[in-house]
Amino acid sequence: MTDGNSTVVDGDPAMRSPDDYSILDVDPYMPQINGPPVHEDDEDSTYGEAPPTTTTSMCSTAARCITKHGRRYEFHYQGGFYPFPNDAAEQQRLAAFHHHITEYHASSGSNGGHGLHFAPIRPNGKSVLDMGTGTGDWAIDMGKLYRGAVIIGTDLSPIQRRKEVSIDARSILSYDKVPVNVEWIMDDLELEWVDPTLYHYIHCRNFGGSIKDWPRLIRQVHEGLEPGGWVEFHELSTDFTSDDETIGLNTGLAKLISVLNEACKKTGRILDPTPRLKDWIVEAGFSSVQQHNIKLPVGDWPENRRDKDIGVGVREYISDGLQGMTAVLVREELGWSEDKVEELCAQARAIMSLHARLSIDYTIVIAQKAPRDYPAV
Repeated sequence: MTDGNSTVVDGDPAMRSPDDYSILDVDPYMPQINGPPVHEDDEDSTYGEAPPTTTTSMCSTAARCITKHGRRYEFHYQGGFYPFPNDAAEQQRLAAFHHHITEYHASSGSNGGHGLHFAPIRPNGKSVLDMGTGTGDWAIDMGKLYRGAVIIGTDLSPIQRRKEVSIDARSILSYDKVPVNVEWIMDDLELEWVDPTLYHYIHCRNFGGSIKDWPRLIRQVHEGLEPGGWVEFHELSTDFTSDDETIGLNTGLAKLISVLNEACKKTGRILDPTPRLKDWIVEAGFSSVQQHNIKLPVGDWPENRRDKDIGVGVREYISDGLQGMTAVLVREELGWSEDKVEELCAQARAIMSLHARLSIDYTIVIAQKAPRDYPAV
């Protein structure tokens, strides 16, 4: 996590519609700890000679990107580069899914009808951490909902919106799009946390395939919470089911999941943490651990509008992410050719495009750090 030397970047004035992500890009002039700003098209891989071991060393090279297989990736990530892209196409995919899943949760009418969290938090006057904030949409929405809270979004890449400061006729400063109570910090959450802040609430979403040591990460989350604070994890599983017996899941879709699992194992990461997520959280010392498994449709086959909308959103989120997920993991880790990878992805997309009554599990786990005077149970 962060310390006093971490790089802090403000938000972006662009509209938050998913369609606007085509113009949002990494700012090559983002403030650097050491040296001049680095332009995005500078792909000199000799920048830096050792993998980062602290937050400070990570932040000194935070704006480095490299183009591979037609996609852009964060470079100098733990001595290499992050295996999932951070370019405009990926930003648009993340933004669209945030919109779909938030609307889906909000339409249930539970927990205030905002769709942003399920943990029973009261964050005003407190600090909230969004780990791996990505485009920052969740953090921005939280900042607008809880004006009295401080929302910190951390990520490897500076792809979040920047704050636009304006002065009106009365000489009053105002911030456009990104609330004044939202901040972005460049950080690698897999490194040792040195941030002294104790958070009221920590949010983590869609980290499958990204984390090497889940138990260590969750222990650090526990240490980073104030007594009585809450953590909330949201993860899409790789468990597809179908009510249509004519559809064989042991085709392209199951093969793709198997191949991605193999590639992730070679990098030391877990593609689907959901089977063990609750156990890791309990082992870390959390109390009041609750797991909710939601079966989300994949595709437009549901008849009711709410399920149809999320079904389309899930299908697009997965389908549009296949090229970016496989470009590095499968082609480089497993040595597959581009044609072979694209053929497998096409088979998986075809299954998801059928009216096969396909569904996927979406897992939510919330847990509380025991209050100071009571041990975890």
